[in-house]
Amino acid sequence: ELLTRKPQALAVAWNLRLSRRSLVPDVLAQFGQLTTGVAGGTGPVQLWRNTNVTFVDALGVAEPGIDQGGLTIELHATFWCEVFKPEHALFEQGDGGRYLPRAGAPTDALEAVGRMLLKSIIDDHPTGRLLSRFVFEFLADSHERRVFPPDQPLEALRALEDFDPELTKQWRR
Repeated sequence: ELLTRKPQALAVAWNLRLSRRSLVPDVLAQFGQLTTGVAGGTGPVQLWRNTNVTFVDALGVAEPGIDQGGLTIELHATFWCEVFKPEHALFEQGDGGRYLPRAGAPTDALEAVGRMLLKSIIDDHPTGRLLSRFVFEFLADSHERRVFPPDQPLEALRALEDFDPELTKQWRR
């Protein structure tokens, strides 16, 4: 259905009002609402629209500024630095400095992070190098074919290596 929509339906910008003080929860709330489908104009179609970001202060008053691309860039850059912080309890850092989703992290929040990742990819915004390679392989549904083939047991270790090099070294022995 996304591919058959009229182009003018995508010409409408997706307006995001976000607080810098609670950027991650605000983004997760906005992207968490995308589960309702495309029929009513909400849902996944928003990911294909341009964004219009407005940052608001603690009282909900809009900060001065018009998003001509710069505020959207700031949103993506800041989100991918902040989302890994321990207070959000979504990711755990391995010894290799890369992150994987934390066991017990809320599924709905991780799904919203996944939608933000998709939006960053669609709009060509860098996500940084903090996500483990295994996350991308898992999302691309190639992890079991590439990482766990019975005839190539070392592929799983290569995927683990950027998350935990020491554990990889031990298991490789």
